[in-house]
Amino acid sequence: MTPLACRRPQRVLAILTVALLLAAACGPGRLAPGESLSVAFALDEPPAVTTPEGTRLSGRLEARVALAARAPARDRDELRAAALEALRAAARASFGRQRGFDEAARGAFEEAARRLLSEERLELLSWEGLDLALPGSGGLRDELQPTTDLKVMLIGLDGWDWDIVEPLMAAGRMPTFQRLVDEGTRARLATIQPILSPVIWTSLATGREPADHGILDFLGLDARGETVPVTSNLRKVPAFWNVLSEARVPVGVVAWWASWPAEPVEGFVVSDRVAYQLFGVDDQELPSAGKVYPPALWPEVEPQIVRPTDVTDADVRGFVDTSAPAAGFGPQDQQLIEHFRAVLASARTYGSIGLSLHDRYQPRLGAYYFQAPDTAAHLFMRYADPPLPEVDAARQARFAPVVDRVYEYHDRLLARFLERADENTVLMIVSDHGFKTGSQRPQSDSRVEAPTAAEWHARFGVFLAAGPGIRKGHEIREASILDVFPTVLTLLGMPVADELDGRVLEEALEPEFLAAHPVRRLPSYGDLGRGEADAYAEASPEDQAILESLIAIGYVAAPTGGGGGAESPGGGAGGDGLTANAHNNAGTIALSRGELDEAVAEFRAAVERAPEFLLARTNLAQALLQSGEVAEAEAQLRQVISEAPDDKKALALLSDLLAGAGRLDEAEALARAAVTAAPRSALAWHQLGTTLEQLGRGEPAREAFEKAAGIDPEMPEPLNALGNHFEALGDFASAAHWYRKAVDADPGYAPAYNNLALQYQRLGRQDEALAVYERGREKLPGSSVLLNNLASWHHEQARRLRREAAAAAARPEEARELEQRSREAAAHAEEIYREAIAADPLDPSPLNNLGGLLGELGDGARQRELYEKAVELKPDYADALHNLADWHAKNAEFARAEDLLDRAIAAEPRHWQALRLRGAVRDRLGRSDEACTDYRASLALQPRQPLLASVVQAQCAR
Repeated sequence: MTPLACRRPQRVLAILTVALLLAAACGPGRLAPGESLSVAFALDEPPAVTTPEGTRLSGRLEARVALAARAPARDRDELRAAALEALRAAARASFGRQRGFDEAARGAFEEAARRLLSEERLELLSWEGLDLALPGSGGLRDELQPTTDLKVMLIGLDGWDWDIVEPLMAAGRMPTFQRLVDEGTRARLATIQPILSPVIWTSLATGREPADHGILDFLGLDARGETVPVTSNLRKVPAFWNVLSEARVPVGVVAWWASWPAEPVEGFVVSDRVAYQLFGVDDQELPSAGKVYPPALWPEVEPQIVRPTDVTDADVRGFVDTSAPAAGFGPQDQQLIEHFRAVLASARTYGSIGLSLHDRYQPRLGAYYFQAPDTAAHLFMRYADPPLPEVDAARQARFAPVVDRVYEYHDRLLARFLERADENTVLMIVSDHGFKTGSQRPQSDSRVEAPTAAEWHARFGVFLAAGPGIRKGHEIREASILDVFPTVLTLLGMPVADELDGRVLEEALEPEFLAAHPVRRLPSYGDLGRGEADAYAEASPEDQAILESLIAIGYVAAPTGGGGGAESPGGGAGGDGLTANAHNNAGTIALSRGELDEAVAEFRAAVERAPEFLLARTNLAQALLQSGEVAEAEAQLRQVISEAPDDKKALALLSDLLAGAGRLDEAEALARAAVTAAPRSALAWHQLGTTLEQLGRGEPAREAFEKAAGIDPEMPEPLNALGNHFEALGDFASAAHWYRKAVDADPGYAPAYNNLALQYQRLGRQDEALAVYERGREKLPGSSVLLNNLASWHHEQARRLRREAAAAAARPEEARELEQRSREAAAHAEEIYREAIAADPLDPSPLNNLGGLLGELGDGARQRELYEKAVELKPDYADALHNLADWHAKNAEFARAEDLLDRAIAAEPRHWQALRLRGAVRDRLGRSDEACTDYRASLALQPRQPLLASVVQAQCAR
């Protein structure tokens, strides 16, 4: 028994030894075969996961992996690090801006992860992405959540114009549009510069100016320096589909400009490359990558593409006048028909796709864009009624109805979308610009030789909204394409970022809706949807075909062209990713903002890269002229005219330049040359009127301004000039009429507000004057002239109240109230005068007027200082010289006062106040004969001055 007892402890010891050895090999620090572990990490934590295209990913990824069954045990930390690297590599290869996080991308990730993990003898058991997202969400999801149950159907109609729509509605040919007008709110939608579709539609989608969003042209540069059509990755700020997707609000986008490659969204995107109007191109030969999101949507979309070859002769006959004579039908006519097949194919394609996807996805915001109205107008508007003298009569008869029938086609298409609108849907129709019709039509054919398509674009498009929350049968005065995005957000109950350049069109919304859903605000949308810095356009196989389409429509020049106004699409590129035309457009934007140095720099860059780019050279001259660089501006304009003698803009600008230099005969000759070259150019006629006015030929000037206004009723400058004409005649009522028309023609034209308010003041309509001044201040808050006049209005109110207070001295309580109101008006006037001085420190007028106000308030020292500063800025400023002389006279400094008055009268011989004051000063100096000479001269200029008349009668009667 003892031997057995001795052997048992030895066996137990052996078992314990093996266990200890196994524990040492497979303990807490090591992973045994078949055992699993979890790996979790944030994609945007260092080292951040960045896709091959440079997109930083965000969100959290968590996976469970197991060591292969026959693999040796390994250190857990080592395996976790290896698994982490493998998973990061798989994410880098599989997710990104183009693919997003859809099912295809997830499948690719899983396949890549299994392959990379297997190299470490690891197996992927399961994984999940927790809120995987594209970069820049900034944690806004909760703040962005909608607070209404409304849906918006946004229909974009390129080039849609009220001047075309209204006659068709009146004829009963657009019942759908008429119904929406009756049931909703309408407005003219002001566009922005430059008036080019990709630029404006991107501003509409982002609510941002082009300088901010970065889409400046039809073309961009790819990484090789080649010119290609603009792509979505060039956009620098979020579009509405990015903002809604961040909040998980379903969105649908079809055919929007610069939407290729399609971005990942909560919903779907059918990009503008699905059925671009490709003349003579078979889309079946082109790849589908990036055309839709999610990519799995392509098999549903592709069968709905209508190709130009699918459009039959019978289809075309529905738009042209087949009763017109067939004689003379030649190659140009056939080319027009072939181009129109592509236009109609695109409209049918995107209409079908939009309707079917809207039915399937039911997005909260469905945005459907149609280019056909604009392209059809470019092809056929010159043939529309009334006939133009330069157009062949047979061709005009054949193609006259095309534009109208394209509008009617889209009215029928709108009806089909309207059928999808339930009681919670707002239908909103917008266009990026209008289209010139009738007498406004340029003489140029936008499709021939030079890219002049943009000359046909009018500055106002269409806004129309109907549905819940929208006022019925209403028209609003002012709206901009920048206002669409903020208004859509408000209808959805989502916050409007302060960084947006537009405003909510509250006038279009029912007061009850706004009361229940006030506008929400937040500072910014952060980096949502923001492209990478210094991004390049993404090349695609269809780029050349798209370029050919843009050339055919007239948006860019042919590769061998350029002399007529724009760069060659394949050249003129620099190392900053911008084409010459993009620099020109950036300069146009800067010029519209008054940023002259930036405008000059951009135009110079355009000219340096494409010396034959005459429009950029003309624009450079305009910016130089506004900057005071007159000599160089003249040289640039003369070079343009030497190459293009009929360039109406260059002729008009040079005429303006020469008129400003006093070379009026030369200026008139150039203005008349512009009118001869372009008899339907409002710009040319306006310049002729301006020159004739400077020559003192008032009636011919008025006739030229009226001609300009008749050609382009939406151009405010000639209307304002007509107001100036009647103001100079002392006919303030007629002047007010024309200034009012200028404001109505373009509510954004700030100078007319100042002029109109002045007439109202002169006509005694003080309340109307104040309202107009305030509206003008909103339009142009940096105008020292307008601010000065507004301050003068309050200044005059302070004087009036002070007089009334003095008259009410017997009623102390009333007098005290009037005096208090006078002090408040004076304080308000002082505040605005100081605003005017800050707006333009070189403008002497507000300094002079503020000096007068402070003198009335008893601050004589400051009064004198301001008068002296005004005279220093403008030594021949008669009013300031008179006021400073008055100050010295009141302080018994008569010799100094006389010297200042001599200068005032030399500068303005008909300044009756200066003559009267000099008479008084000379009287005090004992020179009564000279005093009487001044008194008589003053009275002759202002005979209705009874006090002055009595002085002359008493002191100067002989």
